[in-house]
Amino acid sequence: MPPGSGRRVPACAALLPHTAWRPPPYPRLAGQSAEHVAKQLEDDAAGIRLNEQMTPIARALDAGQRASVARYVAGLKPPETALSAAALQARGRMLDEVGDNALGVPGCGNCHGLRGRGEGVMLPPLAAQPQAYLVSQLNAFRGQRRRNDTVEVMEGIAARLSPEDIAAVARHFSALQPARP
Repeated sequence: MPPGSGRRVPACAALLPHTAWRPPPYPRLAGQSAEHVAKQLEDDAAGIRLNEQMTPIARALDAGQRASVARYVAGLKPPETALSAAALQARGRMLDEVGDNALGVPGCGNCHGLRGRGEGVMLPPLAAQPQAYLVSQLNAFRGQRRRNDTVEVMEGIAARLSPEDIAAVARHFSALQPARP
């Protein structure tokens, strides 16, 4: 928030790529597209996406400030992560790469890109997102507490995933290296 703006909004420490403190279940925002972040902030401000931490913050910002935050976040370098064979849990990797026909679940990569790199500006990268954040968001879609997917694809997919599948796919994506812009 610029000095003298008269508005007091908490800082977004969790989005800084160099910050060792990263409290779950907050997302990795660094390197997300400005359009995606702006949509989430606008949805929070409008009450379409309800999040007890972000909704009041987004509502405290005006549209120009939300756009500035989105542009800032898009310009940050995503953090480095350690990728190991052990971290690529088989079930999570399978759900990412091919999905599960028996459950009617397409591979995550079909929309979110190969190895969670993101596709376009509105399908966010999943690679290197904190595991707890991914679990919380999949559970929010599953329980219909997050309803800002305009075509309801994620709500349907998450509803068909077991808690174990959600944990496996979250573990998989959290271990992947983010794509470089």
